[in-house]
Amino acid sequence: MSDVVAVYEQHPATLRDIWILSPDHSRKTFLVTAFQERAPRFSPDGRWIAYRSDESGEFELYAQAFPALGRKLRLTVNGAFSDLQNDTLATRWRSDGREILYYSPDGRTLMSVPVTLGAELTAGVPVPLFKLPPEVEQVAPSPDGQRFYAIVANQTFSRGLIRLVRNWTEGLDEAR
Repeated sequence: MSDVVAVYEQHPATLRDIWILSPDHSRKTFLVTAFQERAPRFSPDGRWIAYRSDESGEFELYAQAFPALGRKLRLTVNGAFSDLQNDTLATRWRSDGREILYYSPDGRTLMSVPVTLGAELTAGVPVPLFKLPPEVEQVAPSPDGQRFYAIVANQTFSRGLIRLVRNWTEGLDEAR
């Protein structure tokens, strides 16, 4: 889906809605409801958009057919992270489309729901992968979902510290 981008925008009457932006700067509504829809992410095949919504009364993870509204599938039953200020890993598809990663409602447990892409999307039961230690501020998965990169708080200094690491890519081949 390199030719369009899915974003969410807040409106007073309909809260947060999902819009589709095109390279020509045109935009069209995709999902407008009385609920909050946020953190939209396209599936690798471009046929689905995963997003969080509070339409059940709690934030849950959903997938909606794209480009035309069609079948919608609720992917979680025990909630998804609802922090409205932090969408760092709200929804992330694995590059092969076989898994979606998200945070549990506590915002500290990374969850995985197995999926099978196609004209119809099928989903398995969500499972916890791991709980983040308190010092981890953010985590990002590799595209294949096999490694995770974390931002860790450094609390040993009272003032802000910027650490510059030169030639950091040289160590990547050794780590693989």
